[in-house]
Amino acid sequence: MKHLRPLLLLCLPLLAAGCPDASAPGGTAKAKEDAPSVHVATEPLRVRPMARLYQTSARLRARQRAAVTARTRGVIQRYLVEEGARVRAGAVLVELEDAEQKIERDDARDALRDRQVAWERAEQLFQRHALAQDALREARLAYHGAKHRLERAELALTRTRIRAPFAGVVLVRHADPGARVDDGTALLDLADVTPLEADVAVPERHVPTLQVGQAARVIAGGATFAAEIARIAPQVDPTSGTVKVTLRAEPRVSLRPGSFARVAVVTATHPRALVVPRSAILSEGGRTHLFRLLPEQGRVERVTVQTGFEEADWIEVSEPSLRAGQPIVTRGAAALADGAAVTWESAPETAAPASTVAPVQTGE
Repeated sequence: MKHLRPLLLLCLPLLAAGCPDASAPGGTAKAKEDAPSVHVATEPLRVRPMARLYQTSARLRARQRAAVTARTRGVIQRYLVEEGARVRAGAVLVELEDAEQKIERDDARDALRDRQVAWERAEQLFQRHALAQDALREARLAYHGAKHRLERAELALTRTRIRAPFAGVVLVRHADPGARVDDGTALLDLADVTPLEADVAVPERHVPTLQVGQAARVIAGGATFAAEIARIAPQVDPTSGTVKVTLRAEPRVSLRPGSFARVAVVTATHPRALVVPRSAILSEGGRTHLFRLLPEQGRVERVTVQTGFEEADWIEVSEPSLRAGQPIVTRGAAALADGAAVTWESAPETAAPASTVAPVQTGE
C-alpha cells in the first residue's frame, strides 16, 4: 500500500480536471439545455363573464296549483280529461248529471213567468186606482224574488260542467264516475307548470346582492337551464337566518313538479374576467400557479396567480403581467419546472364559451 500512495497523489489532479464543476458559471444552464423538452398543450388566456354563485338544492313546484272542486251537488257523469292532460283555461273537465238542476231551472222559469204576469196585472190595477200601493210593491218583490231563483237555478245548472280555472296540467283525479259530490268536493288537482318555481333559503348576508329578475341556474332532469329570481321574502327566518328566495324557470326539458334540482343563485359577476381552463391551474405549498409559454425561447415561465370566481371548467385568474391571448399550458403542466424546455401544440385563439349565467351588475 505504501508504494501505491504516491501514484494516487499523482492521479488526483488529473481526475479533478476531467470532472465538470456544477457550481461553475453556465453549469446549471447547460444541464437544462441538455434536458429533453416536454410536449405540452397550450391555450390562450381568454376573457369572459364570470359569476359567483350560491348553490343549494330545492324541489321544483308548480307556479300555480289548485284543487278543482264541485260547486253544486250531483253525481259525476264523466271525466273529459285524465291525469297528465294539458288543458286551457275555461275548458270543461268534468260533467255532472244535470237532470235535477234542469228541473229546478224549469220550475224557476215557470214561477218567474207567473210572477211577471201578476206584477203587470197589479200595475194596471194600480193605474186605475183599483189596487193599493202596498199590494203593488208586494207583486214587484215577488217578481224579483222569482227572477233571482231562476238565476240561481241556471247557475247551478251551469256548475254541472266543471271548468279549468286556469291553463295547466291535470295532476290528480280524486273521484270516479258515479260518485256523488256536494259543493266543495275535490275532483281534480290542476297545476300551471310553465314556468316552474323553486323556493331556496339564502343566507341573509347574500340577500343585499340579490334583486328580482336577477339570473340563476337550475340543474334538473340531467339538463341545465336558466332561471331568474321571481320574489324575495321580506323577512328573515329567525331559526335558520335565511331568506326565502323564489326562482322561476322555463326548462327546455319536460320536468314534473316535485322534481329534485340543484340551483345556483348569482351573487356577483365580473363581466370581463381573465380565465383559464381548470387543467392549467396547479397548487403547491399553499400557492397557486400556472405556466406561461415563451414561444420565442421554447420555454415556459412559472407564474403565481390569485384565483377568483369558478364556473364549470373555467377559473378566473389575476396577476399584473397576465394579458388576454398569452399562451398558457393546459396539458402537461404537472411535469414542468420553471424555465423548462417544451414543444407544444396550440388551441386556436377563439372566444371563451359564454357564461351559462346571464351577466348582472351586482356588488361583491
